[in-house]
Amino acid sequence: MFYVGEEVEVVSEKQTLSGRLHLPSGSSAIVAVAGQGKLELFAPLASALHEVNIATFLVDLGTGSPSSSDPTDNLPSRSLIEVLSSRLEHAVDWLSERSETRDLDVGFLGLGRSAGASLLCASREPYGVEAVLVTEGFELLTDTELEQIQAATLLVTAADNTPAQMRAERALGALRSTKAVRTISGSVSNLLEEPHAVTEALPLITWWFSEHLLPLRKRAVG
Repeated sequence: MFYVGEEVEVVSEKQTLSGRLHLPSGSSAIVAVAGQGKLELFAPLASALHEVNIATFLVDLGTGSPSSSDPTDNLPSRSLIEVLSSRLEHAVDWLSERSETRDLDVGFLGLGRSAGASLLCASREPYGVEAVLVTEGFELLTDTELEQIQAATLLVTAADNTPAQMRAERALGALRSTKAVRTISGSVSNLLEEPHAVTEALPLITWWFSEHLLPLRKRAVG
């Protein structure tokens, strides 16, 4: 079974999220790639994960505004990740209801403003997410929220951004799960629009999820 960019919708009472589902044959894990708009920009990240037989669900968290008069662009950062985290929870629930995806181990890849939402969702669903990789947003969570994350967590920052590295180290100190910090050159805020940064990020992404998602099923079988 292999769905090549199957366009899907996650429908709830308050919102509808757009997404793109890729299921390589024989996948035992899936990464929910959380973004806001322009899902085509995530194609290189998804393709890299498919190469190691990890399924992907590219989900647009920016399409679920409860009302057109309350755009998320105008929300303060903390309020924004609360809204986006709720939407990501709906997306994960949707995966758990589909016969093709309900048994897959789940990871989160959060970029830009969706990064903090991915961490917050992992904090609130501690036993439903096995691995997380984010490029920012960790400073928006409290130490208590970070402590609740059970997923293996990789924080990625820009090599020339000392304040971001300091924020990542603070978050690392609060995390109680398997954790690490890595740096790449270029801007992580505009990662998808910087080819050099994408090239550096791809090995980190495939390494982290291969290391912390794929072995799970092997251990269970063994």
